[in-house]
Amino acid sequence: VVKCNGFPPHMTIVLRPADGSGEDFTPAADAAARISEADPLALEGTPDLVRMQQLTDFSILHCLRARYSRDEVYTSVGSILVAVNPFKDVSHGDAAVLAAARAADARGWEALP
Repeated sequence: VVKCNGFPPHMTIVLRPADGSGEDFTPAADAAARISEADPLALEGTPDLVRMQQLTDFSILHCLRARYSRDEVYTSVGSILVAVNPFKDVSHGDAAVLAAARAADARGWEALP
């Protein structure tokens, strides 16, 4: 953001592409109204989404994208695990990790579909 005046829906904003390509531009009013502050934890790709202060669709997707780009396909949401299919082998090959996962499953490994 190069310049921002006012508040939605009467806000004017000037943006600059982060990669330096192209020129500064002003988005249409309807697009500018959807711009929101980014959560720093989402930008860096926090391992637990519960830690984020601003939990929006954008912040969740950006966090998952940042972690995916580093081959970190597992992200927590409190006690819930979100897994993003990496479409490649990311096996950790550690028998101890696999044994711990099996031991942690309360229903038993064989009961899983």
